[in-house]
Amino acid sequence: MNMYIHENRLLSFYTNSKKSKWPHKESEDFKATPESLAKAGFYFNPIPNSKDNVVCFLCNKSMEGWDSQDDPFEEHVKHSPDCAWAICYCSIRNFNEDQLPFNWDDKDKLPTSKKMEDARIKTFGTWWPHAGKKGWVGTVKKMAKAGFIYSPTIGSLDNVTCQYCGVGLEGWEQKDDPTKEHNKRFPLCPFFAKPPSKLKNSKTKKSKTTTKTGATKKTRKQDVFKATIKEEETELSDMINQLSLNESSHDDSKNNDAKQDADVDDNKVIKNNCADDDNSGIIIPTSISPDHLMEDQLAKTLTVEDYLKDLTEQQERILAEKTNQLMEAILEIKRRAKNAIMTIPIPN
Repeated sequence: MNMYIHENRLLSFYTNSKKSKWPHKESEDFKATPESLAKAGFYFNPIPNSKDNVVCFLCNKSMEGWDSQDDPFEEHVKHSPDCAWAICYCSIRNFNEDQLPFNWDDKDKLPTSKKMEDARIKTFGTWWPHAGKKGWVGTVKKMAKAGFIYSPTIGSLDNVTCQYCGVGLEGWEQKDDPTKEHNKRFPLCPFFAKPPSKLKNSKTKKSKTTTKTGATKKTRKQDVFKATIKEEETELSDMINQLSLNESSHDDSKNNDAKQDADVDDNKVIKNNCADDDNSGIIIPTSISPDHLMEDQLAKTLTVEDYLKDLTEQQERILAEKTNQLMEAILEIKRRAKNAIMTIPIPN
């Protein structure tokens, strides 16, 4: 019986006589089951002093005394680390799909390393059915170089498998290229993963170009913000100066009005009927006595002074409020511009 075929290894655990059947009952707690042992490369070969002895079809390593927690794959790698089946199959099974089944720092275990390729070649032994065929592209060496190990079945003696992605291919024809067929079926297989050094160099070059471009764009945006701030400051400064000029003009007008009011003649001509005073808006009756005229004139003067005083205070208050608002606006523009410059994303 050819033990390099998985089904034959599995059958060996069930076809022996009752006296030499596999002694351990299959259960979830017992890891060394006929199925797991057959996959790990073992077939059942009991001997008188060892009822659970198994042998590797490739390295001929015998193992016995199985306990419930003994994992066939781990035990194979542990006790026969140079076995090609242990290297190519047992050591890289059940890996996390989110992670690569190898460490880039361990050069010997990289999929394309010479050690891994030589180990894959050994799995073909002398059993590859297309070996020696003239013009045949899919030689053992090219199969191994494409990432395949030999995993024949009873119905397909040219079946090969990639342990990294699990794809199995059979029915090979003369012109079939193993690497192309592998990549066509599973282009995202970890076997085709690029080393981080190449990815790093590629990203570094791209990053440098992006950073340079990003820096240029960032500098341009900084110039735009600076120009905007300068324009805003100039405009606000002009507004403040204009308000200051208006205040100064108002003070001069107030002084002139006060001087004119002080020089008003007590014998000021009163218009017939009712006269509308242009400055105060006070209506003065025409039929009044000199005493009443003096009282009304005093009332008029006080009214104008109070009006000018209130007007001055109001404008000064408005000017102060406007100035504060303008200064706050300048500070807010500067703050926003600074934050905008700091948070400008550099394009990838």
